[in-house]
Amino acid sequence: MSTVAEANQQHFNKAAADYDNRYKETLGRIENELRDNLDLIGIKQGGRLLDYACGTGLLSRTFQSHVGQTVGIDISENMVEMFNANAAAKGLTKDQCYAYFGNLIDPSDAVGPPSLAGPEFQSFDVAGVGAGFHHFDDTILAATRLGERLKSGGTFFIVDFLPHAPLDHGHAGHHSVQHNGFSEDNTKELFDKAGLGKDFAFKKMDTVFEMKRGDTTITRHCFLARGTRI
Repeated sequence: MSTVAEANQQHFNKAAADYDNRYKETLGRIENELRDNLDLIGIKQGGRLLDYACGTGLLSRTFQSHVGQTVGIDISENMVEMFNANAAAKGLTKDQCYAYFGNLIDPSDAVGPPSLAGPEFQSFDVAGVGAGFHHFDDTILAATRLGERLKSGGTFFIVDFLPHAPLDHGHAGHHSVQHNGFSEDNTKELFDKAGLGKDFAFKKMDTVFEMKRGDTTITRHCFLARGTRI
């Protein structure tokens, strides 16, 4: 496992227990705004969704009533545990909504973990990353790997932050953040290089992600970007 992956794993294992409560209002606004963009994202009734870096289930909660199956994958065991507990509490079966521990974007592993190689981890209609892309070291590799899990004509989307000032080195999550946001131009470039640039769209969201650190509130402006697998 790379140093970046280890930093992400450690950070989110620590954050998992109170993540939903800490960001409840902001996550709720993101969910509502994403539901207003179902057509843009490519969500179809009865389709299959890959929720990568799924955390506690932001994208899965958002689209559960609109898809037939959601598969979550995360590098944090604790986030996976929270995801599955949340799904079970809603009465969802493993076939409907379930998360697995694993890493699809390890640059040293071109094939991917055997545990995530079965047909149930392939041919998705939509794959998305919700507020996690800035934690990935190689974003082009990440988009490429996730795009490979789509069926032909499937859509890939990310929700992330517009460009912002770097985090202070004293911030708890400093070592897990690899990118200080993304512009429309560099997002389009990485989608194109990953073979996901067809019908590219980039939309600034109304939602502002707020993170409180002591007496300080850190704000991040969000965007939604999508593309189709060529």
